[in-house]
Amino acid sequence: MNLYQKIHAIMEELPHVGKNMKVEYEGKSVSYPALSESHMLEMARPLFMKHKILVIPEELLHLSTAGKVTTISIRYRIQDIDSDEHFSVVSVGQGHDGADKGSGKAFTYCNKYLYVKLLQLAMLDDDPDNRASEEILADEEEVNLICSELTALVTRSQVPMELTNGYLVRIGEIRAEGDLKAAKTAQKKIPELIKTMVAKNASG
Repeated sequence: MNLYQKIHAIMEELPHVGKNMKVEYEGKSVSYPALSESHMLEMARPLFMKHKILVIPEELLHLSTAGKVTTISIRYRIQDIDSDEHFSVVSVGQGHDGADKGSGKAFTYCNKYLYVKLLQLAMLDDDPDNRASEEILADEEEVNLICSELTALVTRSQVPMELTNGYLVRIGEIRAEGDLKAAKTAQKKIPELIKTMVAKNASG
């Protein structure tokens, strides 16, 4: 068999690969079913080994971070050990993380969906990962907007800095955490507290 015939044989032999986990984001109401990389490899790797095909990350084409989202693009080499026949496939992945794990998550996503697209696996539903990512990014934009408005309100209030510094620190924490619930709570409470402080400052 040539390389393409081997890939076809793997597609025929591969059992149904369903989504085996639920992804939830701390501080957000978004959750969605997903396929883990380990489950994908558990199903596919024995068949690639059987047909003597290697999947090799060959070249990092792109790596960038915007806010908490890291995007990565990698060229993979699909190599037939028997014939030395090969071809290349490019896969893209995104990882959402507020700490230092964004690139690792993006690489995991990239690797997982290389197999999904190479083997043309049906995932039953219509790209819930994309919808969830859009919701998360929308939440982040709203958090940033609220925090910017609150920062402007506090700094314009003419209340002494030593009295408002705690509010600015808290606003910064909320922005860093991307916590929409906390941002909306602060949006209600901080203007009231500042108003009270301004009135007290004026009367004093």
